Amino acid sequence: MHDYDQLFKKLLTTFFGDLLTIVRPPLAEHARLELTSFDNKELFSDLKQGDRRFADLVARLTLDDAAATFVLTHVEVEGEAGAEIGPRMWYYNLQLQLREHLPVFPVVIFLNGGRPGVHWQRHEVRVLEDVICDFRYLTLGLSRMDADAFLAREEPLAWAFAAFTKARRGKAWLKLACLKRIARAGLDAVRQFLLVDAVETRLELKGKDQDMYQQLLEAEQSLSSHRPARPQASQADRREPARIRHKNILKGAASTAPFFRVTFSRAMSSPGQARRKVHRHQQTPENTHLLPGSMLL
Repeated sequence: MHDYDQLFKKLLTTFFGDLLTIVRPPLAEHARLELTSFDNKELFSDLKQGDRRFADLVARLTLDDAAATFVLTHVEVEGEAGAEIGPRMWYYNLQLQLREHLPVFPVVIFLNGGRPGVHWQRHEVRVLEDVICDFRYLTLGLSRMDADAFLAREEPLAWAFAAFTKARRGKAWLKLACLKRIARAGLDAVRQFLLVDAVETRLELKGKDQDMYQQLLEAEQSLSSHRPARPQASQADRREPARIRHKNILKGAASTAPFFRVTFSRAMSSPGQARRKVHRHQQTPENTHLLPGSMLL
């Protein structure tokens, strides 16, 4: 299984507002996202042994209430759902509260397993029949979700999450659907790259899946080639800011914005790590994965 720690840390930091909107809309509505800061918090997984680890993501939020209340959001990304996550999240929650003297909102994202969708879970600490602590944390289970539910959302982060759902119509269809959704959004190069990187990492196609993907891609490009040609942009259009031109693309106006290629170079910078680079649409190296122009139409 891939190590998704760094991938998700960058993804969730960049699209943190999207994450809040997906898992807890009221919190997203009251959070002043422009004031959000991210901390690299070291936690003890075992105080006796001195075992340490870093939380996947800890964000300091400012709420828009009269007191400008601060709250921490602690997010853990788990490859597999397991019974040990409840006690662990409770333990981490205690450490963060003791250290920061702030309330902590806990979230766990399960890449595989767990209840599909967003749910409150609880961890109880008991003495005989008495519950002396009732700790609740929010979970988001991806692998059993329907991809269409994420692809239909407006938050770009949801389109990356779709790649981790069950591929009911096959991995090839799912990959193309995710990339099309990303390509048509008119995002800046950095955000587009992070989303495509997540899709490519999760949906590495081989054999029949790769053949099917090529067939779907060719069908998409063939359909695009039969659409009416669009008028050339005027010089005034070319001087428009990129964000306006991207908006015009979605409306069907002429595309003058530069397209970006997402290159997954197989030249290894170190064992087990491939370099990923973003290039403007100027060259066509053999190892380049292109978001096809037909996806942008």
